Amino acid sequence: MQKLFILSFALMIASSLFVGHAFSKGYVPYFGMIAGVFFLLAIFLPFLSEYNILHRGFSSIGDNFKNLMHSEEPTKGEVEILLPSHMNQAAKTYQLHESGNIKIGLWVILVTGLVFFAIDGVDFYVLGDGLKSANGPISNF
Repeated sequence: MQKLFILSFALMIASSLFVGHAFSKGYVPYFGMIAGVFFLLAIFLPFLSEYNILHRGFSSIGDNFKNLMHSEEPTKGEVEILLPSHMNQAAKTYQLHESGNIKIGLWVILVTGLVFFAIDGVDFYVLGDGLKSANGPISNF
């Protein structure tokens, strides 16, 4: 998972550099910008997945607590006696270490972004004038 995160970060930087270079040459890289959005989504997807797991765990703990503490309303004249057996319940297992299909989704997003990035890169560098310089290197002098 860490390798996929590093790969998505590197591809995000590469797409940013490509978009900047293409804009400086007068080319509008639509697919490069879409690829950058896909790579940005791939960067945040593991964090969103971890948040979702934590949210489900805390919601389950809160629901379990509400079920344990719920007591029936006593009618007038009756005395409610709480015994330890009323509070016992089977231990609940939480799957906090269970990994879902996040890697597959991350691969799909990265490959889709890479396809968009490659389409624009080939169009700009191979078919277009991306590698040609009109006035030499960029200079302030």
